[in-house]
Amino acid sequence: MRELNRLRNLVPPHTAPRFDAQRAEQLLLNLPALLTQATPEEQRMHLRALFERVWLKNRTVYAVTRRPDMYPMLQALGQWTMTGC
Repeated sequence: MRELNRLRNLVPPHTAPRFDAQRAEQLLLNLPALLTQATPEEQRMHLRALFERVWLKNRTVYAVTRRPDMYPMLQALGQWTMTGC
């Protein structure tokens, strides 16, 4: 038991990263600038976090399908509609 307590003290407690809604809003509202500064791998990561499907034409996004869990946040930003991107 003593050894178990000693080992527990060696591991720092897990703390979940804090969600910063204002920062997320800034990033989403400036998504083109964010993607411009990102590497291709980072671009894919950001787009996959928001969208189920992304269509490209001549290396430019021309359509997307939102991830269902992201719809409320994107809708709250006021830039997305049910029928649009």
